[in-house]
Amino acid sequence: MTCERCTAAAFCDTSPKKVQAKALAALTPPELGSPENLVASLIPKAPCTMISDIPRRLNVKGEVKGQWGPLSNHYGEEVRGATIVVGSTNVTIEEMGAESFGEIPSGTELALLDVAPGVWRRMTRLYLDEHSSIKPASELEDTEFTRLGLIPTKANLSGQIVSRGGHSGVNARGKPWSMSTCHLWDGESVVEVVAFGSAITRTFQQLEVGDFVRILAAELGWRDGVPQIRIDQRNTRLEVKQ
Repeated sequence: MTCERCTAAAFCDTSPKKVQAKALAALTPPELGSPENLVASLIPKAPCTMISDIPRRLNVKGEVKGQWGPLSNHYGEEVRGATIVVGSTNVTIEEMGAESFGEIPSGTELALLDVAPGVWRRMTRLYLDEHSSIKPASELEDTEFTRLGLIPTKANLSGQIVSRGGHSGVNARGKPWSMSTCHLWDGESVVEVVAFGSAITRTFQQLEVGDFVRILAAELGWRDGVPQIRIDQRNTRLEVKQ
């Protein structure tokens, strides 16, 4: 897709300035008058935050239990996963994508560094990729760790829809899956928003490029090293400005 056809050209660093200006003007509603007014109108109001404030990487420590073995993620990919345990609290750890992390070293207490926090089916997850590492906790002295019970898993965002898409397929167990996507821009950053299966509501399906929305209590996930916001059919509230 060329820059001239892509709605992301308005905020893409690689597109020419002239193309950026043209795309941004196309996204600006007539009642706002100018792209500058559009950007100002996208500044989030509480409880929403900037996309750039989404929790990124953190460090945890504990005992890794269970075989570092295969499981099917929400994209139907076969990834490896296990569990990290501290006292009575346990959290699933898994690869962010197929073959995106190596083996888990042996040890009673391990430090998982630069892992990505998230949630899937209302259960906290920690995602590992090539940017993550695992070391014996005893080797680290000045590292700040997050308690397993305090891992951030939710996001409240607002902005303008700048693209729409969707995919479907069959997972490793032979079951079909589907997803509907959009990209949300807050005047500064962009994030992908995804609804899987039964979470694809009529409201989400009817979203169009140019719509202004608020997304409350969405799940935090990851894909290819970048944050991804996921719709929870029970808890996420999607508001479209009329």
